[in-house]
Amino acid sequence: MVPLSNDIFISGLPAMKSYFQGANVALVLSVGLLGLSLAQLVYGPLLDRFGRRPILLVGLWIFTIASAVTTFSHSFHVLLIARFIQAIGACSSIVTVFAIVRDVYEQDKLIKATGVVTALIGISPALAPLVGSAVNNVWGWRASFAVLFLLGLIYVLLTQFFFKETQAQKNLSALNFRHIFNNYTALLRNIPFLIYGISSGLSYGVLFSYFAISPFFIIHQMHFSVLSFGWIVATNAIAIIGMSILTPRFSPRLGLPKTMTLGFVFILIGGLIMWVSNIFLPTNIYTFMVPMFISTIGISIIRPTAGAGAMQLAERKVAGSASALYNFLSFMGGSIASAVTSHVVSHVASFGLFIVVMGILALLFQGLQSRLPTHVTQVT
Repeated sequence: MVPLSNDIFISGLPAMKSYFQGANVALVLSVGLLGLSLAQLVYGPLLDRFGRRPILLVGLWIFTIASAVTTFSHSFHVLLIARFIQAIGACSSIVTVFAIVRDVYEQDKLIKATGVVTALIGISPALAPLVGSAVNNVWGWRASFAVLFLLGLIYVLLTQFFFKETQAQKNLSALNFRHIFNNYTALLRNIPFLIYGISSGLSYGVLFSYFAISPFFIIHQMHFSVLSFGWIVATNAIAIIGMSILTPRFSPRLGLPKTMTLGFVFILIGGLIMWVSNIFLPTNIYTFMVPMFISTIGISIIRPTAGAGAMQLAERKVAGSASALYNFLSFMGGSIASAVTSHVVSHVASFGLFIVVMGILALLFQGLQSRLPTHVTQVT
């Protein structure tokens, strides 16, 4: 639900910009990511206190109602507010998913389970641009939000009738402010956990910046149709799904830190190729999408690896809070980066340079990670 709600409308961003008379429509993505990141910190303790199922259902209803508002918004400010609330509702699913994985699987199975979940989530970046471009081409940019409203209703019914609670024991003190503060600060003091979260945030920054600016590169500058845009962007899902399946197979042999480093090397190589090729060659769809595919391979290696690495450092009783903080760092990275690139990146070469900078920063963090001992964060 989260990647679908973030990706389905991106083909409609140019039309949205025209409708709202030149508004910075990249904020529709950035505001949603901001809502996703901030809501993580609230959902974590709620999941630990009340369980996975009731919190997921509340979030799904928030998502569904907000999706209806976005569908009929005629004010850009109302649209941004509704997108923020929609993201708060969608956030319940992504936190719940990783908490459930931590509930059900032991540490030796955790990275495999996270890889499977990430691969299933990875289907959305393939479906979202295709569905979004198809419905937007026929009914306009509002159609994407109408699809999210209908899917929200379906998800509510599925959760109501088929989802069973996975939390064995509720943490009755999870909503105590002192305990919340202590658990989050304990996680933040766990430097390896923090580095996993920041590294994930850097990779999400590359991915969501790409989503924010790709329609303007591909539709406006390269003059592809809205339908063609959907097929072009969907090619990245091959890397996302493929590496989410392959990564759990080779990461046990490499170890988590080396697997993370490998992912950021791919991101850096893709950024370098994009930067250099678009300086010395005419910009075209190949000088943009081929390097981005290479970087997406790296992002897809990092996503299950960083998630498993972070969650195995948290005790089960604070799995909800750990999942919340980890995803907060991930989506905050995406929110900040997409907002920044929408203002400062105007051509493909500069986006390649941005990817290079993010890759170098991440490799520096991984160098620090490899020198640190790991420890499990205990309940306070």
